[in-house]
Amino acid sequence: MTAAKKLKPLTIEEFEVAYEGTRSQFHEGDVWDAKGPAPDHSDLMGALTEVLRSLFNKKGGPKSPGGWWIQPEVSVRYGNKNLFVHDLAGWKRSRFPERPRLYPITDRPDWVCEILSSNDANDLVKKRAVLHEHEVPYYWLVHPTEKIITVLEWSAKGYVSILDVTEGFKGKIPPFDALILKANVLFGVEDE
Repeated sequence: MTAAKKLKPLTIEEFEVAYEGTRSQFHEGDVWDAKGPAPDHSDLMGALTEVLRSLFNKKGGPKSPGGWWIQPEVSVRYGNKNLFVHDLAGWKRSRFPERPRLYPITDRPDWVCEILSSNDANDLVKKRAVLHEHEVPYYWLVHPTEKIITVLEWSAKGYVSILDVTEGFKGKIPPFDALILKANVLFGVEDE
C-alpha cells in the first residue's frame, strides 16, 4: 500500500492561471469550486444587474444619477490570499474614471452584492471577513427565496446592518441612495 501524496497548496498566482475564466474562488489556499447558479439566483442577479446598471452604470444625466461601474460575475483579488467572483460589484467613477478591466481586478470595490445560495457560510462568514479587512464600504446579502436584501455598512468594529429591504419597500438604499428604488423592481417581480 502506498502513502497518499499530499499536494502542496496553490499560490494565488497559480490559481489565477489554472482557474481563469471559471467561477471558482480562492480563499486562503482553498479553492471553492462553484456550481452553476440555480434559476432563482440567475433571475435575481439579472434583475439587479439590469436595474442598477440602467440607473447607475453611466456618467449620469437628467434621468439617472450614474457615477458607478457595476459589473456582474467579476473576479476581484484581495491581497495575496483571496480571489472572489462576486455576483455584482461596483466601483465609484469618482475613484476610477476608467472601468476596471484586468483579470483579476485588484482595486477594492466600493460595493459588493452576493446572492445567497448553497455556499451561504462562505458569503456570510469567510467572504464577509475578507471584505471587512479590505474596507469594502457596502456589502449586500440578498436572500433570493425570502426576497430580502440586507445592506451592511463598513465600520471599524465590523459590518453593521443598516437596512433590510423586503418586497414592497420603496426608498433609498445605500450606496445607491441618489434615487428612490422599488424593491419589487430589484427583485424582478414588477416592471418600472
